[in-house]
Amino acid sequence: YDYSHRSDLFHHAILAPLNTPPNLIENSAVLWNEIEQLEKRKDAQLSRYFDIAIPAELDNDAKIALVKNYCKRNFVSQGMVADVSFHDLNSHNPHAHVMLTLREITTDGFGKKNRSWNEHSLMDEWRSSWAFMSNHALMSIGSESRIDHRSLETQKQEALVIAETAKAEGKEQEANIAMAKAIELSRPAMTRINRKSWHSKRSQDLRLAEQQEAANVKQRASDFRQLFNSNIGNYITVNPDSF
Repeated sequence: YDYSHRSDLFHHAILAPLNTPPNLIENSAVLWNEIEQLEKRKDAQLSRYFDIAIPAELDNDAKIALVKNYCKRNFVSQGMVADVSFHDLNSHNPHAHVMLTLREITTDGFGKKNRSWNEHSLMDEWRSSWAFMSNHALMSIGSESRIDHRSLETQKQEALVIAETAKAEGKEQEANIAMAKAIELSRPAMTRINRKSWHSKRSQDLRLAEQQEAANVKQRASDFRQLFNSNIGNYITVNPDSF
């Protein structure tokens, strides 16, 4: 498919191990045509693909550097070639599309597929690494925003455990802070909407409803914080078991 008419590509890069033959990474067409020619089966998997949501607080150079360093550390260092495209860096939704090769690369070209790269546990490692590197970048510019790669439910359960432990130890203030966090996390995750359908009325209505629900939950958490920070805060009883 010819994407040459697209005007929304902000930046593009192919990141490869040092022993990669230069002719294979001349451009994306050369790279993926070579990959496709190596496969014999019609249903063969050609790449691993995912999107990265980039912190909007960073400037554009920092956004690009963050994604590139992340790909080099987690993928290129292991022998993969990463084809990265950056979109909408000046918007509220800056993101990058990443395609990774599945075959070992040598000075002679691509070899066999590395099945160890399919280990499911790697997903948590890659997500954790993105959170760590993003938070370091945010901290370096003085931003208080932070990323947590874990699910909302996992974070909520952790907050409830902290609240229960603090309450048992008589630390009411600490228990209430953890409960407020648990309240704020009591919401479903946002639905992933692909770029093609983003501007449809159905998608916009869905996102608006989800944003409103998130705002309502955050308001409930804010109300709870104001309550235990008020003069009657010492009289509040928190029961994590019935939350």
